Amino acid sequence: PAANPNHPHNIPTTTGATNGPANGNGTSRLDGIRVALVDDHDDVRHILALSLEELGAHVSPVSSGKALVERCTKDTFDIALIDIHMPETNGIATLRELRRRDVGVPALAVTADITATTSQECTTAGFAGMLAKPFRVADLVAAIQPLVAKRMAHTDNVPKAPEALPPSKASHDDDAATPLYSDLVSLSPRLAKAAVQFVVHLGDDIERLRMAARTEDTTTLRETAHRLKGAGGINGYFCVSEVAAELEKSIICRDFDATKRHVAQIGKLHIRMVHGLETNGGPHGNL
Repeated sequence: PAANPNHPHNIPTTTGATNGPANGNGTSRLDGIRVALVDDHDDVRHILALSLEELGAHVSPVSSGKALVERCTKDTFDIALIDIHMPETNGIATLRELRRRDVGVPALAVTADITATTSQECTTAGFAGMLAKPFRVADLVAAIQPLVAKRMAHTDNVPKAPEALPPSKASHDDDAATPLYSDLVSLSPRLAKAAVQFVVHLGDDIERLRMAARTEDTTTLRETAHRLKGAGGINGYFCVSEVAAELEKSIICRDFDATKRHVAQIGKLHIRMVHGLETNGGPHGNL
């Protein structure tokens, strides 16, 4: 990833692509790379760990900053992926504690808050790079590779992972008859099954959002929108992340008419995602 001139100290920042195939040239593998991962959302943590494992990495996932500190103090890792916004101990405090304990593992900040302030805080804390939510598997690998280059240099003839299915050409079409497939379908059966679970759980999230929109429950709305913004892309449904990002903006502005429209739009996408599952997961794979 290139350094962003708008960020203090030019901390390398990888942002998710919003158009085109997820992995145009095939996603490079991460064979043998030891990854410590922390994210407080179970579904996001699960799919991140699964994606990295499918690319050959050895992953130790935990759900809190405190648990990550304990894991990294006891074991050796090539890189730590740290979610910034977590309850109790956030990502900034987590890395500061690691450095206080003389744990020098390279750290990648994972956050939806790509601002100059956050960038400066991450740089000061010692992060080597930032990965912006939402992102795809290819974006994740692109952010990791420069930080583990020396470790990967010892691996000869590393193969490429298979290319992922490009996003539906009509990903934002409201036509419920147009199936919508996950980018993960062609990567591996395990990832495809994880995408199915995302679709199943999304139905519950939509009902939660609808009820919260009716009652103007901003806490539930923001928490759910923020989680979907990250989970959609990594589960291969980048269009869900895009709409969830717009939903989050409308909630912050307390524009509840726009909030209801965005919730309805996610509902329409969900119908098409279910249709995609019913048509056997897309042309490149079975679910």
